[in-house]
Amino acid sequence: DSEQRVQILASSPFMAQPAEDLPAIAILPFVSPESGTLLGVGMSRLVSTSLSSLKALRVTAYNSVRRYPDAAPDTDTVARELGVRYVLSGSAETSGNGLRVEAVLTDAAIGRRLWTASYNRNVEDLFAIRAELAEKVASTLRIELTADERKRIAKVPTRSVEAYQAVLRGLSNYGRRLRRANEEARRHFERAIELDPDY
Repeated sequence: DSEQRVQILASSPFMAQPAEDLPAIAILPFVSPESGTLLGVGMSRLVSTSLSSLKALRVTAYNSVRRYPDAAPDTDTVARELGVRYVLSGSAETSGNGLRVEAVLTDAAIGRRLWTASYNRNVEDLFAIRAELAEKVASTLRIELTADERKRIAKVPTRSVEAYQAVLRGLSNYGRRLRRANEEARRHFERAIELDPDY
């Protein structure tokens, strides 16, 4: 899953380089006004996974940023605690079939927002927004993407957004060491496979 991929990439050889050798970024869970933070966490995971595939960027593992949920934390504090210069934060919410995503990239070293971005699309455009955000971050940090990296960023994990949401629900229950929670997680994972057998 995306969380495991981020963890694996975070422990790869190029991630072991000193922080000053690579620009470092933390992608915080996007705030979501809906019940729970499923959509916001999903957007954060997607962008984190995409950026983690870039060799010229060090991305903080999701397990390290998940302690900053449900609020807009002080970016200076986040950068200092996580040892990064850049912080990507934002929000995500739906209204019917509409999807609104707002994102902010901050350079904590100079205490300034580098840009803000707003997207008003359909829910089906979730993965496209993810790709656009990842490419915008890379461009701002002057990272030249290879052809393979562009393909990885553009790759869609599933053709069903509903299946992806089912996986997120499963992940939110998985690993709690409670039988009921793990059974619930399995139910969501099976639902995701029903929606997209190729997932």
